Amino acid sequence: MNTIVRNDELIAQIGESGLPPYNGARNFGYLKVGVTRAMTEIKLPIHVVSGVEPGPTVLVQGAAHGNEIAGSIGILNLLENIDPEQLSGTVIAVPVLNVLGFEMGVRLSPADGKDILASFPGNIDGSITEQISYHYFRNIVMQADVLLDFHQGGRTAYERYILIDAPQNENQWNNMEMNRLSLAVVFGLSAVAYFPPGTFAENQSDVLIDNNIIHLTPELSGGTGWYVNNRRDIRDAEQGILNILWSLDMVSEPPIYRQRYCDVYDAGNVVWKSNEDGLFVRNAKFGEEVEAKGTYGKLMNPYTGELIAELKTERKGIVIPSGQEWPTIGNTSVGILGDVVQVIDRESADLKVSLL
Repeated sequence: MNTIVRNDELIAQIGESGLPPYNGARNFGYLKVGVTRAMTEIKLPIHVVSGVEPGPTVLVQGAAHGNEIAGSIGILNLLENIDPEQLSGTVIAVPVLNVLGFEMGVRLSPADGKDILASFPGNIDGSITEQISYHYFRNIVMQADVLLDFHQGGRTAYERYILIDAPQNENQWNNMEMNRLSLAVVFGLSAVAYFPPGTFAENQSDVLIDNNIIHLTPELSGGTGWYVNNRRDIRDAEQGILNILWSLDMVSEPPIYRQRYCDVYDAGNVVWKSNEDGLFVRNAKFGEEVEAKGTYGKLMNPYTGELIAELKTERKGIVIPSGQEWPTIGNTSVGILGDVVQVIDRESADLKVSLL
């Protein structure tokens, strides 16, 4: 294994000078991305693993939401095990993106309550999150052909699928959308899900698509169960990255899958709750089908047992892992249902992707 070289100057110049040459080197440095109101300088940890042959650039990032860390550990394991002399192209790895939220164990930035991803492409004169988004997007994200953005349900939900953007036309996927789907399937989870644009009011997808960057979001567990399943999630994070590198002809080792088939869901069937809070009790189990206007769950008064509200589905669908804990807070999603639109057999599908 090649030694990691601390090189802050190289990292700082990536946005202007481009990526380092294909020399089989491993560089690490901190990218300065903003200053808080208390004049604390914020820096992001950036690893760059350069292969020995030309190829795509894959950016892997963890903890964009600061309390979602399975991907962070998987990325660190990848960095320990990957051999740059057996790599084509470049892997950029950011184990912790939202450093302020990560240090406080919270989802968003505690400095301004904003989301780095939803702030793309950022604002150099904005709040600290907008500054981080501006520098990170221009210096790092714009170098990538593929962005693998790791998430999980945090403390409040259990989710296990890989999220992609919905196709513009469900009956005729364009080349970028097909490549995105292939990479999502090759990652290796049992389900891929896509949501209609604007479902969760985040805008990072548009700017990534406009810059021809393929965006994939693995959702790896979450909730208190994460502490039981963490070994599986961390293993799947590392292996999923390697599977994608194989698909892009960046490594030669064949992919490893835990299951042969992958279900592709149209997951636009979201169960929302009102501003009333209470103890959320889910009626429908993961993988069960709920009829249109059927009861997905209930909101209860945990002290009296009084029913506050029944939470209904908009249309018929299969429950994709999601949920909320007590206390539920505000107008939020408590469940996601989807319709299976494809079942892909990994053993027979051509999952190689060329970005030329």
